[in-house]
Amino acid sequence: MTEQRGLRMFVEAYRRTFGEWGHTDRLLQLPALTFDMSQGEIFAGLISGSAMVLVAPEDASSPESLGALMREQRVTYAGLSPAILSLVEAEPYPDLKYIMGGAEALPAELVNKWNLPGRMFVNLYGPTEASIATTEYLCEHREWKSSPPIGRPEFSRLHYVVDKEFNLVPVGVPGELLIGGDEGLSRGYLNLPELTDEKFVPDPFLGEGRVYRTGDL
Repeated sequence: MTEQRGLRMFVEAYRRTFGEWGHTDRLLQLPALTFDMSQGEIFAGLISGSAMVLVAPEDASSPESLGALMREQRVTYAGLSPAILSLVEAEPYPDLKYIMGGAEALPAELVNKWNLPGRMFVNLYGPTEASIATTEYLCEHREWKSSPPIGRPEFSRLHYVVDKEFNLVPVGVPGELLIGGDEGLSRGYLNLPELTDEKFVPDPFLGEGRVYRTGDL
C-alpha cells in the first residue's frame, strides 16, 4: 500500500535526476499502468509540462516498431528494462537525451550499447515497497566491464547494509540492504499483517521510524 507522499517524493527526485524536464521533452510511456514505474514517469512528465508518448500494444511487442515510434515521435526520454534494451537498436535517435535502465540487473554490454555521446544513462534501483526507486547512478561514458553500481540514495532516503544481527558491515563486505526514510515507505502489504511485520521493521539506528528489508545483498 503505497501512499501519495511516497509517489510525490519519487517524482520530485526523478525530475531532479534528469535536469527538470520541460515542454520540449517527449517521454516514452512504455510500462503497463499496473507497473509502479509507469506512475512515476507519468506524473513526473505531466508536472513538467512534457509530452507523453503512449505506446500501443502492437508497438510494445515489436522491437522494430518501438524503435520506429521513438524516431517518429522524437522521443527525448526512454525508460527501458534490460530485456527491451537488448532487443531494440540503440540508434539512430537524434532527439534521445535521457535513458533509464531498471527493473533488473543491468549488464555492462547494454550500458556500452546505449550510453552514447550526448546521452545521459541512469541505472535505477528500488523496490515497490519503497515507492518505485530509491537509488540512482549516472553511468560515465566509458567502456564498462561489469554492471554499474546502483549508486547513491535519492534525497530523504536512508540505506544501510547490515549483517544478520542488524550491525552495519564494513565497505566491501556483503550484507542485506535496508531502506529507510519513513516518508517514502509504503504502509505494508494489504491484508498480510504477518508479512508486513516481517519486512517492515523498526529502524535499528535512529530509534524511530521504519526500514524495509529488501532481502538484496
